[in-house]
Amino acid sequence: MKKDYMKKCYSLLWVSLAFLGCHKEEASESVYLQNYIDFISSEEIRQNTDFLSAASSGATEEYVSKYCIEFLDEKYISFRAEEYSYTGGAHGYNKTTFGTINRKTGKRMQLADFVPSDKLSKLNEVLRAKVIQKIGGEENLLDEVKVIENFCVVKDGLKFVYNPYEVASYSMGAIEVVVSFDELK
Repeated sequence: MKKDYMKKCYSLLWVSLAFLGCHKEEASESVYLQNYIDFISSEEIRQNTDFLSAASSGATEEYVSKYCIEFLDEKYISFRAEEYSYTGGAHGYNKTTFGTINRKTGKRMQLADFVPSDKLSKLNEVLRAKVIQKIGGEENLLDEVKVIENFCVVKDGLKFVYNPYEVASYSMGAIEVVVSFDELK
C-alpha cells in the first residue's frame, strides 16, 4: 500500500515539473524522481509511517495530503509536503515538511549547503527571535527554538517551519519564518 502511495507522489511531481517546464537537460527525469523520493521519504516523513499506513488502510476518518512547489527559480525547486489526519479526539494531526532540490545537479540541498557551521549559532538567535515575534511573546514558547533541517529556499532567503507542538501549542499552528540571505551573512 505504501509503495502505491509513493508511486502516486512521484507521478504527481513529474507531471508538475513537466507542466511547469522546469526540468533541465542537466538533470534527467530519474534524477528528479530519485531526489523527490528522498524528499518525501526523508526522516520527517518516515516518522509518520504509522500515520500514513493508518490513513491508507481506511482506519482514519479523514486524511489529506498535498505536495506542491513552494518556490521555483533557475537554481532551485523547493517543495512543500503537507499531511493531515483526523482519527478522533480534540483535533487532527498535521505536519509540513520542506525540501529543496538543486535543478542543475538534482541534489537535495541541506542546511550546510547554505549556512557554514560557524554561523549556526547566529542562525539560531535569528530563528528564535522570529518565532517569538510570530507567536506573540516568549511566554508562548513550549520548547526551545533550535536550528532545524525542515527548511526550503524561497526568493528572499530560507523558510523554516516548526510544526505544531515543536515550539508552540497546537492552536498556534505551524510556525513559518523566513531568514533572509542578508541575515545569514
